[in-house]
Amino acid sequence: MTAQDYHWDDVKAFQAVASAGSIRGGAATMDIALNTVRYRIKRLEEQIGAQLFRRLKSGVELTEAGVQMKQRAIAMGEAAAAQGGAPQDILVKPRQLTIACSEAVGSLWLTPQLGTLRKSLPGLTLGLHCDFDLTRDFGQIADIGIGFTIPSNEDLIVSRLGTLHFVCYASREYIRKNGMPTSLEDIRNHDFIEQDAPGVKSSMLDYMIGRGDNERFIGLRTNSSSALYFSVADGAGIAAMPTYFSHIAPKLQAIDLNSRLRFDMYYFFHRDARNSPSVRIAIDWLKAAFDPVKYPYFADDFVHPDDCRPAIDEAGVVQLFPKSADYS
Repeated sequence: MTAQDYHWDDVKAFQAVASAGSIRGGAATMDIALNTVRYRIKRLEEQIGAQLFRRLKSGVELTEAGVQMKQRAIAMGEAAAAQGGAPQDILVKPRQLTIACSEAVGSLWLTPQLGTLRKSLPGLTLGLHCDFDLTRDFGQIADIGIGFTIPSNEDLIVSRLGTLHFVCYASREYIRKNGMPTSLEDIRNHDFIEQDAPGVKSSMLDYMIGRGDNERFIGLRTNSSSALYFSVADGAGIAAMPTYFSHIAPKLQAIDLNSRLRFDMYYFFHRDARNSPSVRIAIDWLKAAFDPVKYPYFADDFVHPDDCRPAIDEAGVVQLFPKSADYS
């Protein structure tokens, strides 16, 4: 049986289950129905004429035929890439290139720049998967993932993309009514808005002002970066947000309290897609979107957002909320 005889969706389902160690885990990482994964595995087993997985109490493990199929799947991807195969031979979803990342990075920074990538990939549908849960494994649901930890999956190629720096922000109205915080300890006398989602919170308050009764001054807690932004812009309180918010929402006031958080960003993609023209184009676009020279917000060393503005203005990044929090 040749590689052309296999349904590529069946092969991807097989790889997802093999990586997750369970059919349910494979369905979750692919974000498709459990019965769909079962059907695809069964169809692949019928084509091969052998059982691919052995059921265990804890999940599944590869049979000897499954081990051979795993090697065959890797070879199929490499062959398609080496021969300049069509996108459906190397992408997670046929004729669609999907990028997965956090909600803030995806919806607030990358979305306004997607037009450039669309022009470079006219034959493909672009998929942008914005996730609130940064602990999820994007490897099986996206062609390119962006995260803040290095994935453990050995089938992924991982490279560093840039750095996110965080400072506190408030609206001008809030500062006029409540005053400007003068120290980290002074934050306790203000309303703090906290983002709390898997892989996001990272004990931010404990880091900034130490352990203690932090709950009493948290006015709002949300898992959404967009909700966090709109709450701050509406004057509801102070929040720690990435410094690139200074450009997309220039009316917000950065509060420099000499305490900064930084998170390294990584991008990763499947090893079998390393020669895919569409994936390479998307990666080049991604590097340009986070170019630390063009966009100092993402440089390794902290650059105050006020000092980034001349370079960003020249670069022409879209301001999503130019009128928000304009109470002057």
